[in-house]
Amino acid sequence: MELKVYLEELKKGPANILELLGYLGAYQKDAERLQIASTLINHTLSVYKLADEEVRRVICDLLCCRVGLGQLVLQCKRKLDGNVAQALADTVSAPRFKQILTNVQHSELSELRSLLTVRVYEELNRAATELRSDELREAADRYPKCLLDLALSSSVADWRFVNGCLRMHAVDPFEKTVYTRLVAKFNDKNDMAFLKRLLGLIESAIQDSNVAGYNKLIGELEIHDWPTAVSFVVNSPLELQKVVVGRLQADESLVQRYISLFSLKSYIQQTSFSEHERLTRLLLLLLRKLNDTQIKDISTQGEFLDAISNHLESNSPKVRFFGMVVGDLIYERLNKKPMFDIEEHNREREIFMNKITKPIPDCTLEEAFSIIRSKEQTIERQFTETKIIKPAPVVIDSDPEDSDDETVPRKRTVPTPVYLKEVISYLQADSQKDQLAYEKHEILYKVLAPLVRTKANSQELHFYSEALLDLVLSLPNSYKLADFESWRLSCCIAICVGDFEQAAAFLIKSFFSGDISLNRRILILSCLSLSAREKAGLNDEFVAGKETVPGLGPQRLPENIHRQFIQYEEQQKPELKSITEQMDTLKLTGTVTRISSRLTKKKPTKTKDTRFINNELPKMYFLLVSTWQYVNSKTGSGFVIGHYSPILNSHFLRTLALILDCAIPSSIQVLDMVRELVLILAEHMKQLVVQYEEIVLEAVLAGLRTAVQCDNSLLRQLVGPELIAMRDYLEILLANGVLNETTIQNCGHIVSEINRIASPFA
Repeated sequence: MELKVYLEELKKGPANILELLGYLGAYQKDAERLQIASTLINHTLSVYKLADEEVRRVICDLLCCRVGLGQLVLQCKRKLDGNVAQALADTVSAPRFKQILTNVQHSELSELRSLLTVRVYEELNRAATELRSDELREAADRYPKCLLDLALSSSVADWRFVNGCLRMHAVDPFEKTVYTRLVAKFNDKNDMAFLKRLLGLIESAIQDSNVAGYNKLIGELEIHDWPTAVSFVVNSPLELQKVVVGRLQADESLVQRYISLFSLKSYIQQTSFSEHERLTRLLLLLLRKLNDTQIKDISTQGEFLDAISNHLESNSPKVRFFGMVVGDLIYERLNKKPMFDIEEHNREREIFMNKITKPIPDCTLEEAFSIIRSKEQTIERQFTETKIIKPAPVVIDSDPEDSDDETVPRKRTVPTPVYLKEVISYLQADSQKDQLAYEKHEILYKVLAPLVRTKANSQELHFYSEALLDLVLSLPNSYKLADFESWRLSCCIAICVGDFEQAAAFLIKSFFSGDISLNRRILILSCLSLSAREKAGLNDEFVAGKETVPGLGPQRLPENIHRQFIQYEEQQKPELKSITEQMDTLKLTGTVTRISSRLTKKKPTKTKDTRFINNELPKMYFLLVSTWQYVNSKTGSGFVIGHYSPILNSHFLRTLALILDCAIPSSIQVLDMVRELVLILAEHMKQLVVQYEEIVLEAVLAGLRTAVQCDNSLLRQLVGPELIAMRDYLEILLANGVLNETTIQNCGHIVSEINRIASPFA
């Protein structure tokens, strides 16, 4: 019998349901499992709690796969009830769940990691809370440790999977058996993301009374990249810095790196006292590891001398102390006496250095686990964390410009910038140092985009475009200006349109390699697509910043120079008059009998710039496509950033569709562009069948609507099989009943279009 027949029988609720369910276990393909899971969820789970134990076991076995769990989670999100929630809890508690990481393809691992470490755990906790079920709560509490145990036992689960398990707060990595297995995995293959998370957990708990335990536990790790490990504790408590640096071998280059940071005037001026103190302590710990020869080398370097002098120039006694104590350590190692021999300073230095030089007690591994579990230390830590610190009083310096005296004039206006170099200085204005910073930002808010548009395709904009984009993208809305993000986007579009090739390359590089937020990445994608549309000749009226602002055009020369040009023009008039008189003698006579229609007909305006869409547009498009393909080859499901993955993936796919729309039908590379987009959409559609996300499906449909604008016969030759596969996937989604009304209509339209295009293959 075919699967369809079995499922139809199952929908009727037969008496021999156990036998029927047994037949379904033979179907292993994703599409088949999807149909089985949908039928079970929609028709069988409504009586799940009433079924006998054996039937429930077989149902859980059928749902215990990537597709089945995905459908259970989706059903919980749509409509949470006791039967579905209990089925989910039983499925992840069943013996078969221990095999879920066996025979997993690399392309499926990323999706499975997101499903098991985030979505399943969330729904279990939500069900336990909303349904107030003790049984569900127990299942939710057991699940994280069970999943971590599976991950550590599996040869398939990588460090990203293990780290995903550790992010579930119910998992305690310092439980003895768990930590022993984590250490073994880390020593086999170092993972710095795991180490960073481990040190972060220690940072919130470490103190003087338990530092010996954590020191022993960290000592079990065979860390290969110590400079990176040290970078994780730059802003950590002293106890954790001592633990990490204590395991480090002498490294002069590492010390030089932190002295370079310590010597910067900008760091000294802009860093808080607490952060500055932590860097000072870390630097002292690193310096103590060096031998006398290395100390002598450090003492002769200009950066060390700058570090001491720049600290001594500070008005803050505390900052001066940080510089003096570093200078004292190096000078004392070389000359057996401190550099600054002042009684009060000596007392402060002794207290400061005693904490740094205090040795960490030794203990056994068994004692280490006992020390960090001590109840007394937990109580003490909680007391320390809840202690209220009284803020220091604010002292306001007397300044004539801050006076209330009305006779003191206040200049609160700034000139409108004319050159982009001025714009950059305005963007860099800091309210802490520049009293007119607000006014400078306010004037840029009004004129930046229109001003940049007056510089389009100029050498000036080409020189400053990257710096402008960098500043605009990173600029915070410190003054709470209205519609700030819209202004930011309009400025980026103006820069990109005026210097497209260089600006687009910079934005793409920032998107993939920059340490920026999700909102910034989406803004970059919006900028690329809207800039491409404007360059291609399509006018989007909703894009701000296109209006002309008075005074931003070419500027008149200063009056004295202007008069000189007028005087020169007056001198030239007699000569021009004589030339004109000579031309009058060459008057032509005759009658015009015919005028070409080409001179009278108004030429139609071009809707698209073919030079742009044949050259610069395909370059950007294929760069985005190749990057997507690289990311997808690693993850199997596009960009993976947790909960926000669907948002970024959908926006990226829409960006590709918008750029492709600029190329249709005029670009000479349009067929290659269409083929690449359809291949991407077909691969992603396959993922949607298993893990449905509405906003991603809408983006896929938007891409298909753009692609099917091409000639039908060419589409059949290029991507006929892919279109048929997507039609089949859409029909599965339509049959599952997971789509809303609008999406159903859009899917139906695309299915009919594909049927019309690919009819010879049907």
